Amino acid sequence: MRLLSASTDKTVILWAPDDESGVWLEQVRVGEVGGNTLGFFDCHFSPDGSMILALAFHGALHLWKQKTENKGEWIPQVVISGHFSGVQDVKWDPEGEFIISVGLDQTTRIFAPWKKGNKGEVGFCSLYFFVQLSQYHRSQMINLPEGATVPALGLSNKAVFQDAAIQATEDEEQLSNASSQYRENYFQPCSLAEPPTEDHLLQNTLWPETQKFTKTWKQLQSLPFHNLTVTQLSFSPNDEFLLAVSRDRKWSLWKWKNISPTEPEPTFYLFACTDPNVAGHSRIIWSCDWTADSKYFITGSRDRKVMIWGKRCSAEENKENAMGLIHLCSTALDVGDSVTAVSASHVFASDGSYIIAIGTENGKIHLYKWKSSDSEKLPLSDWTKCAETNDSQSHTLVVKQLCWRKCVGRAGQDAAAESTEWLQLASAGADCCVKIFNINRGGL
Repeated sequence: MRLLSASTDKTVILWAPDDESGVWLEQVRVGEVGGNTLGFFDCHFSPDGSMILALAFHGALHLWKQKTENKGEWIPQVVISGHFSGVQDVKWDPEGEFIISVGLDQTTRIFAPWKKGNKGEVGFCSLYFFVQLSQYHRSQMINLPEGATVPALGLSNKAVFQDAAIQATEDEEQLSNASSQYRENYFQPCSLAEPPTEDHLLQNTLWPETQKFTKTWKQLQSLPFHNLTVTQLSFSPNDEFLLAVSRDRKWSLWKWKNISPTEPEPTFYLFACTDPNVAGHSRIIWSCDWTADSKYFITGSRDRKVMIWGKRCSAEENKENAMGLIHLCSTALDVGDSVTAVSASHVFASDGSYIIAIGTENGKIHLYKWKSSDSEKLPLSDWTKCAETNDSQSHTLVVKQLCWRKCVGRAGQDAAAESTEWLQLASAGADCCVKIFNINRGGL
C-alpha cells in the first residue's frame, strides 16, 4: 500500500508504511527545481504503479518512471508540453525549420522537429525560447551566455556564463553549511538525446534579458486613422505596404516612402482606406493577410465574410486619385461563422489559384482556392472550397492565428526525398493548442 501527495512546495512525495512500526514514511520525493512556479495541483499513479503523473501550477504535465533495476530511483520522462493559456500568435521562421508562438501564459515557445530514433518519424517538441548555437557560432561571439536563470526574488532573467557556472560549482563543493542547498543558479548546460522535459525547459531554456525594452525602443512614426482598436497589422511581402484592420470595421493601407537625406527614418503615408460608398464589412474586422505576390490583401470579419482587395489600375494611370486605386476583387465569401484568422499560402495551387486558410470562432479551419478575374465585373462564384477540419482536427475554442510555411515540403524531413506537393499550416487557438497540418496541394 502506497500514498502519493502533491504540494505547492514543488514536490510530489511517495509514502509507504514502515514494516515494523506502521508509521507512514517518505519513500521517494520528485518535483521541480528552479523557475518561478507554484508547485503541483494533482498527481496520479499509472495502473501498474510504475509511473507518476503530476499536474503543475503552470498547466504542464510531469511524468516520472521507476527504474526496473533500482526501485528507489524515478527518472523524468518526455510528455506533451506547450502553452497553459490561450495562444495568441504563431509564425514560421523564414527557413521553415521551426515555429515560434506566444501566449497569454506570458511565455514565448519555439517548436522544432525531433526525429524519433532510426525510424525517421518526426514530431514537434517545445524548445522554449533559448536555442543552443553551434560550436562555430559560439566561437564567433564574445561572452555568449550559456543560458539564463530567474533569481529567487527576481523579476528578470539573469544571464549565466560558462565561467560563472564553473565557479559556482567549485564554490558549492567547498561549502558544507545548510545554505548551500539553496542555489541561486539552477541552469545546467547539457546535450539533449531526447526531447526536453518540462523541468529542463524551466531551468535551461530561458532567454537572458540584456536590456529593458523601455530603454531601447523609440517611436518612429504615428499613423492616426482608426477610431477603435487596431486588431491586426500586416506588411506586404515586398515591404512596400502596411495594412491595418480595426474594430471600427475599416481597413487602412499605408505606403512606404523612400528615405531621403532630410528624412533619415523610413516613413509611411496613407495610400488607401475603406470606401464608405463600397459595401464592405459590417462588423469588426479581426484578421488580414497578403497574397505572396503582394497583389491582393485579404480581410476576415465578425460578419462571417472574407473579402479580397486589390488595385483597380496602376498608380501611373490614376495618380490624382490614389485613394480610389483599391477595390473589391472577389465576391464576399460567407463561411457561416465569425472569421477570426486568415492566411494565404506562399505557394500556388496546381491550377494557379491562391490557397487561403480561414479560421473561425468555433475552432474550425476552412481551406479555399481563389482565382482572380481579369474582368472588372466580379464573377458569380470565384471561390472553391477544398477542405474543412473535422471535430477531432479543429480547435475547441477560437482560432487566433494561422500561418503557412513559406517553403514546400514538411519540416524535419529529408529535403531531397520530400515531395514538393506537401504544404504545412500552423494554427494557434484560445484552447492553449498549437497545431500543424500537412496539406497535399495536389489534392486541392
